[in-house]
Amino acid sequence: MDSIDVQKTPEVWLMGQGLGWLGEEIIKFLPSGISVLDAKLNICLWNPAMEKLTRILAPQALGRSIGDIFSPAFTRRLQEICPAVLKERKPFCSRERVQLTTCSSAGGYYNLSIFPLSDHASLGDFLTICLEDVAGYQSVGDEFEKKAVKQAREIESWEKNFYSLVEGSVEGICISTGETILYVNPALARMLGYGHPKELIGQSLMVFSTSETWQVLQERLKRRLEGKPNPPRFEIKAKRSDGIIIDLEVSTSHVLVEGEWITLSTIRDITEKKKLEDQERIIHEHILHSDRLAAMGRLSAGIAHEINNPLAVLSGRIQELLLRYEADEELRHNFASMKKVCDRIGKIVDSLLFFSKQKEEPRYLYEIHEVIEDAISMFEAETSAKGVRLTKRYARELPPVIIVASQIQQVCVNLLLNAIDATKLGDEITISTRLDKAKKNIMIIFKDTGSGIPKKYLDKIFEPFFTTKEIGKGSGLGLSISAGIIKAHGGSIRVRSKEGLGTIFTVKLPLPTAEELQQYGLNTVRSVHDSRRY
Repeated sequence: MDSIDVQKTPEVWLMGQGLGWLGEEIIKFLPSGISVLDAKLNICLWNPAMEKLTRILAPQALGRSIGDIFSPAFTRRLQEICPAVLKERKPFCSRERVQLTTCSSAGGYYNLSIFPLSDHASLGDFLTICLEDVAGYQSVGDEFEKKAVKQAREIESWEKNFYSLVEGSVEGICISTGETILYVNPALARMLGYGHPKELIGQSLMVFSTSETWQVLQERLKRRLEGKPNPPRFEIKAKRSDGIIIDLEVSTSHVLVEGEWITLSTIRDITEKKKLEDQERIIHEHILHSDRLAAMGRLSAGIAHEINNPLAVLSGRIQELLLRYEADEELRHNFASMKKVCDRIGKIVDSLLFFSKQKEEPRYLYEIHEVIEDAISMFEAETSAKGVRLTKRYARELPPVIIVASQIQQVCVNLLLNAIDATKLGDEITISTRLDKAKKNIMIIFKDTGSGIPKKYLDKIFEPFFTTKEIGKGSGLGLSISAGIIKAHGGSIRVRSKEGLGTIFTVKLPLPTAEELQQYGLNTVRSVHDSRRY
């Protein structure tokens, strides 16, 4: 068996070696009878629908003149129409019912459409004849005319010629044998980042395959050679000429030509579709997360209210006992410890109430550095005692911000305590402030050189009740509440961390707009001491 010469121009190979199978692949599904004629009106193609209409099989028709197949009257009709169609390069659609009588005595009434195929230097002139059975029509009328026009448009769209159809396809088309590319159309060349299809012809499929894709293609080839079925449609990742990886959906069909398997692949770029699917998945996850938070918030509010009432009674009785047994040092110490536990429970309840958004506080203009300093001052001794260096790098003359000072202080305390817990002797915690590049936000940055956060936890640390600390050392609400506070202020909180190297939390708070400054007044900047509650 002679091997296929892939060095021939693709169109010559397609028409010379693959015209029959490629034509059948493209038009076998059409219900109309289709025949392709050369300039001498010899039959080059005869589709299954034409076999059914004429009762003449393709092997009996191919290569023969139309006069050998059709009736003399219809042959003369074609001899009148076809030269004019070739000369004027315009399609012909009959407005009459055509009586067709074949040599096998089969006949009927048909719509007739004739189209010129595109010129090609190596192929010459060809015509496509389309016949549609309309036996039983009672009249030609408007209905027939509309149907003929519709048929003409469909045939003109689908059947100008095989090569032009493939070349003009918006989807990528690849013809290959084994691992060798015989042909690609311009759409696939563009899809893969090449300037011209010739850059790919003769190359191995490996030229655009990732290692994973190459394994998939090799496995499919192996299964086909073993006679095992492959799914006709599958997805792969392809490497463009510029190195960018894209997602492709491939549909394949195979035909045996001169003892060699030829693969016709139709290829679509689904990169954007994949991105949209990923975005939809992320949105869905966010919706589920929001639903969980809402449910947890309602649960938290209920728990907080149930705890608050007995806790208030218990705290009041302990306070009475502290006053009654003030002289008894041992009892006073025990009652004081109980009061401390009650206070801790009260703080957790307050956190739950904030998490469920049961408390609202007014906002005022504040100098951010004063807010930060007042929050962290009580912990400076703790960092010093632990041997951790606390460094402050504040920007000069930052504009005031409109905030609930106590809430922003709560965020600062939470972030500082987390940093203290993560550090050891010799480590450093740095608190810095600055404007972002757009000068629309104040940034508060807490950076430590501590143990860092494992990568698997980074997506979970802002979830309520999530904690990696020992039981009794953390409620798991600190970062969740902090994120809620910052979000309520129109800002954002981000984390970067590498296990063993440290963590950086970046808080962004928006600067007030001109309208907000006018509303609050620049001369009304408050001190944190003005609104402190005891």
